Amino acid sequence: NAMKHAKAHLISVSMRANPFEVILSDNGMGFNVDEHSAGSGIKNILHRTSLVGIQSTLTSDENGTTWKFMKP
Repeated sequence: NAMKHAKAHLISVSMRANPFEVILSDNGMGFNVDEHSAGSGIKNILHRTSLVGIQSTLTSDENGTTWKFMKP
């Protein structure tokens, strides 16, 4: 999605075990999170991660998108 829709050229993934944290980011054109959060892809990810107690934050602007997942 980052490459196809946001025209990203760089995608980064960072992970940490303790505390659990995964950060996905890209340098694409970004999107309005409020307008697109109703889409089924984002909804499905939020639902599935919440089932296992993972919290997330999604930010996006003209410089790219970052999605951070963490388990408190």
